[in-house]
This record gives sequence, C-alpha cells and structure tokens, in this order.
Amino acid sequence: MNPDGFEMSNFSPQNASPCTHRSIARKNNNRVDLNRNFPRVNSGHVKNLQLLLRGRQIETQSVMKWIMTNPFVLSANFHGGAVVANFPWDSKKPGQEKVFLTADTTSFRELALTYSKYNPTMFQQSTSERCVPGTGAPFKNGIINGAAWYEVRGSMQDFNYGFTNCMEITLEVSCCKHPHPQELPEVSFYIGHYQKCQQKR
Repeated sequence: MNPDGFEMSNFSPQNASPCTHRSIARKNNNRVDLNRNFPRVNSGHVKNLQLLLRGRQIETQSVMKWIMTNPFVLSANFHGGAVVANFPWDSKKPGQEKVFLTADTTSFRELALTYSKYNPTMFQQSTSERCVPGTGAPFKNGIINGAAWYEVRGSMQDFNYGFTNCMEITLEVSCCKHPHPQELPEVSFYIGHYQKCQQKR
C-alpha cells in the first residue's frame, strides 16, 4: 500500500533488541500516514464512493475502490511495531473517553484470539522485550482492542468494518517496523498462521 515509505525506510539490525521502531515508512512521499487517511466512521456513513474518495491520497483511494467494489466478509491487515492481534474500533466517539467497542466485539475477540493461539510468540508474548518501550507490551493473550491500546482515527480496519461490514482485524506480527531480511522467513511463517485460522473456522 505504501511503496514510497518502503523505499525511504531502513530495516532494523538483525536480532536488534529493542527494534528500530519509529520508521519513516509510516508516511508516503506526501508525508501522509495512510493508515490515518481513510474516512472516519464517526464522521457519518456516506455511501457515495466519489464523495468518500475526495481529498484522499492516491494510495488510499486505490485501496478504498478495491474494498468498496469487492466487499469482503473477513480480512486482516499486517503491521509491524508490536506483536498483538488488534480489533475494532481503533477510535472513540468524539468527546468519549471510554473504549469504543463494536456490536460484534465478542466475535472480534474470538477472531483475534483464534489467530493469537496459533501464534505462540504472540499468545505468550515471548518476544515483547524486543519491542520499543511504550508500545504497551506485553498484551494479555496477545490481543487488544484498538482504542484501548491507542487511538487511531481514519484507519483501514475501521473503514472496512464501518463502511462495508467486513470483519477486519489488524495483526502486528513483528516488534520491528522494518524487520531485517534474515528475519523475514519467521514473519512470513506467522502470516501463514492466518490462513490456517481461516481453514479452521
């Protein structure tokens, strides 16, 4: 989704502890964090795609068109910077301090826990010491509600669920934002766990 950020970022040293966390890969060449560039659920449910696309980054627009024209039922997006399964909502209602949960929170918890249990590193939080202090680790059973962790407004996860009813969770699969190439096979292995979880359901 963000080739600009990938080109600008540098991977962490192999087996770094803690990892190099604050990566410039979060933003595209226009200095926009794309995972905060989607329409906000709390701003009103506008279903007109052209209105929703207005003012968005070109990368965000492309993903939105794909999502809106090919409605999914279940999905996951993969991040780095922590090792945890995160479920909606990522943001709170304006003026609301308490955690903002969905009507499907029980199902979302089950989805997140299903993945976490198939990923021992996540469920047991056995690599949490590699995460940069302040990330919130360790996480109980390797799962967390997004807004309870930290608030993100305009995330793809919230857009997917709020605008298309897709049950999407976010899987943070590495303490490193940009893992060292030698560590990629392990990260890919944990991504493969998601496919196994789908087959089990």
